[in-house]
Amino acid sequence: MSSEAMLARASHVFIGVIQKHQLESWPFFHMKVPWGGPADAKYWKILRREVHIEMVLRGTESRKVVDVYEIFWTGGTSGDWNSTHDQERALFLVRVESGRYHVVRPLRANMDETDLLVVITEQ
Repeated sequence: MSSEAMLARASHVFIGVIQKHQLESWPFFHMKVPWGGPADAKYWKILRREVHIEMVLRGTESRKVVDVYEIFWTGGTSGDWNSTHDQERALFLVRVESGRYHVVRPLRANMDETDLLVVITEQ
């Protein structure tokens, strides 16, 4: 997905400082990804970033601190995975889904827009 397509999908764009990262535990939910099998799904986790908003560039947000969620790979990797760190300033392209901010970006370089769906279902 191109940067233009990601920007077009974003309902909100803001600059913020990441205050905290946390991998969320969803004991009553099971994540299914639209590629790979159950063995691969266990390496995808829900990452919650607590973000202090410095400037809203698109959309409206009155809170100074928000949670931003992302499906994040926790298995073995090599190369630059665009990991972020606490106290780092970042540009956030997000969509509101189920009342929560979710990062707009592909999970793999060769994904199309329909591949961005990650379904979380009750077990």
